Amino acid sequence: MALATFRLNFLPRLRDGRQIRRYRHHLLEGETLVGSQPLLPHLQRLPLQFQQVEGGPSMTLRDALRETPRLALIEPGSRSLAMRQLCLQWARGAQLPTAYVPLLYRVQQAADRSIQPLQLLHQQMEQLGFAINELVVKRGLAAGVWLLLIEGWDQLKPNEQQRWSAWIGTWLERYPALSMMLATSKPQTIPDQFALWHSVQWRG
Repeated sequence: MALATFRLNFLPRLRDGRQIRRYRHHLLEGETLVGSQPLLPHLQRLPLQFQQVEGGPSMTLRDALRETPRLALIEPGSRSLAMRQLCLQWARGAQLPTAYVPLLYRVQQAADRSIQPLQLLHQQMEQLGFAINELVVKRGLAAGVWLLLIEGWDQLKPNEQQRWSAWIGTWLERYPALSMMLATSKPQTIPDQFALWHSVQWRG
């Protein structure tokens, strides 16, 4: 009950705020990550399909999220493109099946070991134009506001993968409403809460 009440209080401020409009514009300009390059038009429209590793029908990434709100894309190639497509679809008005705002985040080595992953996430959100504090970030995680799209996992050193894996596993347990997608070719290094998906032949 407390979670539902919080969503009612928190979401209207985001939905009607300038921050969300600015973020949508930011994505439409092509900057799904700070300093990233725009997708070419034909890549924006490329029809990608995914399937669970254990079998089942192929579907779009949005439908895959509806099936399993915590999923890992485990093959190289289309997974980063798929995340960027999802951000652009949302920026153009498409609703997400499991969250309100997509946030593409590239995990990286922390120069200062005392900095916690949540602080790094907060810093990234500030760079994207969100004038919010860490408490609001936590509340957004609890309310299922953010869809976290995590890439850069395979570039982390093993000790950093363990650090991020422990953090992500903790938040997935603490916040049942949190949706997350993670791109990696090393599924053995991520928390076991993720369903594993791979890309299938593109369909026109």
